[in-house]
Amino acid sequence: MIIKKLKLKNIRSYDSLEIEFTNGTTLLSGDIGAGKSTVLLAIEFSLFGLQRGELSGAGMLRHGEKEGSMELTFTVGNKEYQIKRFLKRTSSNMVTQDPGFLVIDESPIQLSPTELKQRVIDIIGYPQETLTKKSPIFRYTVFTPQENMKTILMADRESRIDTLRKVFDIDKYKSIRANAKIIIQELKNKRKEFASLIYDLEDKKEEVNQKHQKIAQLEIEKTGIDVEQIKKKIDQVKYDMVKLEEEMGRFRELKQELFLKDEKLRQLIEMRKRNNEKVESLQQKITQFESNEAPKYSPEQLKEERLTYLSTVEAFEQKAREVQEIIVRSRTQKDQASDLKNKIISLENCPTCLQKVSHEHKTSIASTQSEHITKINQGLETALHQERDIKGALESAKRKLEHLQEEQNKLRVLEERIKTNQETKSELAKIETEQNELREEIGQINQQKIVLDENIKKLDTVDYEYNIKKDELAKIQDQEREISIQYATKEKEISMLKDEIDRMNKEVNHKEKSKKKLERHSQVQDWLETSFTPMMSDIERHVMGRIKQEFDKLLQQWFSMLVDDENINVTIDEDFTPIIEQNGYTTDYDYLSGGERTAAALAYRLALNQTINTVISKINTKDLLILDEPTDGFSSEQMDKLREVLDQLKAEQIIIVSHESKIESYVDNIIRINKDNNISGIDQSNSLA
Repeated sequence: MIIKKLKLKNIRSYDSLEIEFTNGTTLLSGDIGAGKSTVLLAIEFSLFGLQRGELSGAGMLRHGEKEGSMELTFTVGNKEYQIKRFLKRTSSNMVTQDPGFLVIDESPIQLSPTELKQRVIDIIGYPQETLTKKSPIFRYTVFTPQENMKTILMADRESRIDTLRKVFDIDKYKSIRANAKIIIQELKNKRKEFASLIYDLEDKKEEVNQKHQKIAQLEIEKTGIDVEQIKKKIDQVKYDMVKLEEEMGRFRELKQELFLKDEKLRQLIEMRKRNNEKVESLQQKITQFESNEAPKYSPEQLKEERLTYLSTVEAFEQKAREVQEIIVRSRTQKDQASDLKNKIISLENCPTCLQKVSHEHKTSIASTQSEHITKINQGLETALHQERDIKGALESAKRKLEHLQEEQNKLRVLEERIKTNQETKSELAKIETEQNELREEIGQINQQKIVLDENIKKLDTVDYEYNIKKDELAKIQDQEREISIQYATKEKEISMLKDEIDRMNKEVNHKEKSKKKLERHSQVQDWLETSFTPMMSDIERHVMGRIKQEFDKLLQQWFSMLVDDENINVTIDEDFTPIIEQNGYTTDYDYLSGGERTAAALAYRLALNQTINTVISKINTKDLLILDEPTDGFSSEQMDKLREVLDQLKAEQIIIVSHESKIESYVDNIIRINKDNNISGIDQSNSLA
């Protein structure tokens, strides 16, 4: 794995940053607090995202900013990869990761933070167990923050060996032993459970045999109960009863038929009685009609005379209208003449010529109008006399017409009565015919009743015979019930015993299986305790022994290069605890000088790096080494020794964070980091060693 480029936006002290990395040794130089370690943390964050307790979003996002991003470009083999991660501050001031991108050969894929970490772990060849926890392999193989390396040296034995188990990917042996212990305890619990299940297995088997013997005894007793014979008797009696029931049915049918004949006879006699009453009534109606007087007019005479009077009434009405018009006209003329006469008498001047009208002229005109009024009164009197005469004649003609109408109505009533009389005679004839038919039917029914009475007498005893058979059947059925109860009791008892045997057989089978499981669990428990767990411990000791041997050799090699003092030697014990000997005596790590402590921590760190790269062959981060302030407390001679160490490492890419200017003399590339107004920036240049 080779890092090519890192871009930051709003990450810690950087508002914007782009760094290009080359192969060889690169120095991130700058004052303390300038932001050098931020670059290393950003590389780790880009690869693995948030790590609880180590890398938090709030610790990475620049204060006061809403969003931030990191973009890391690196190569593995011949493929180039680019990772883009995004941070966002929520309304509750929490910092979360948004989905990011993985670009492989310029093909982007959007992934969730977890999916992105999964893909990175696949690419750099780390074990899958690192997906859900911190990655000590990266921390102790590629990059260890300055303060973390000394921590492992100062940790207690158990914490150190647990950490190294994870680093060397052999903590699985401890997990296997722990899991085996859990399984062994579970097996013990299961053995107790199975033992409690099978304690009465033999008793259950014996009880099943006894129940089989009881069933055999009941089968013998059941064969002695003759149920079939009693059932045959019942069937015979039931057959006889069916025959008797058929005769009883016939008897009931005859009785019903006789009842119906009696009812029919009663209805026919009642009908003849009603018909006789109707005949008498109809005959009275016919006699009464024939005694009535004949009509005065024939229908033709009434019609002709009525037409005549209708014409007369119309003529008088027309004459009355004409006289009325004469009367109205005469009265109008009379009123007009009177008005004119009164106007002339009261007139003083002529309205036309305005000359005064003389008395003689007014008298002459008034006399003329008086004569005219007299003539009108005479004509009016004559017309009034004519009107009275016409009204009298008209009233007389209308009365005659009303009389003719009454006669016509009487004639219609008479015609209706004649029609009714004819219908009455027809009805009378029909009833007389019906009476004859009823007389014949009554005679037939009486004959049929005689035959029915004779047939009923023949079946008179069937009811008695049926009751005898019914009593006989009841007695036999009582016997059959007693026998059936005895038989059913045996059957029920046998069935219950079989059910109990089935249930007990299932229980016995379950206990037999539990017995086999108990034996199997005992074998597995014994194998886990005596073979498997010791074997896992042996394998772990063997693996750890091989790793310790390699680790110890490398630790001494790097420490001796960094500390040129034959009186100080560093080795490790079985738990990888550093053993420091000075002048032949074991001394504590804290009693070393600052440079010696740093040398011991760096040697331990480099030994871890090379040992892990050797043990875990599939990881793809062997070409990359990142050192964070590796020279704290070093003397000038130790600075020179560091150059020899870096040359022997032969890593394809080494990134060093340091504020020591002497290191600049033997690195390939220098990236100077400065900080101004709380904003970090870089000055990137090349330097040949």
